[in-house]
Amino acid sequence: MTATPVPAPAAAARLAPAEAPLPYTMINIFTPTGGTADRLLDMQMQEIARLSEAAGEAGWLGNEVYWASDSSCLVVITRFTDAMAAANWRASPDFAAHLERIAPLIARVDSIPVELIAAHAPRRG
Repeated sequence: MTATPVPAPAAAARLAPAEAPLPYTMINIFTPTGGTADRLLDMQMQEIARLSEAAGEAGWLGNEVYWASDSSCLVVITRFTDAMAAANWRASPDFAAHLERIAPLIARVDSIPVELIAAHAPRRG
């Protein structure tokens, strides 16, 4: 049996008509510079607290922060109401100042926009 590739439909086409649009989600992977892993984690947590009100007004819905078990990277999953809200936040002076504060602690950042396709959980009952 041979499978024929089928182009994936656009994200909006996958939504049922009654569903609300999904939030815009980014996975951000921060690789710290040598010896700054703990400082990077502390600073990111402080920055989240400091910027939460302004970011919320811009459309930020929240995030989750994960630390790699081997301390190699910090992963922050961030959600905004939509892509425009995320773009507006990234263009803000508050976000620019945030980047300046954390820049000395970061060797590399990979930011990947993602789209929720499915969520699974064990069946109960």
